[in-house]
Amino acid sequence: MTVTVQINTDTPVGKRLEKELRRYPETVQFIESSIVTETIPEGYVSLKDGFDQVRSHVKSIYKNAPVSK
Repeated sequence: MTVTVQINTDTPVGKRLEKELRRYPETVQFIESSIVTETIPEGYVSLKDGFDQVRSHVKSIYKNAPVSK
């Protein structure tokens, strides 16, 4: 499981948390705020697009399925 958090490193608690997390480079990955964008990373889709893809797939299955009487 991956958890994304935002820590305000301008505060003493934020600085302490950052210092503690940097002790675990094999587990913790830092993404600098200057490179974080609102775009969806490659390989991911928004929730709406994901449901739209599922709906179209289900419709195509039932469209081609024979109707039983």
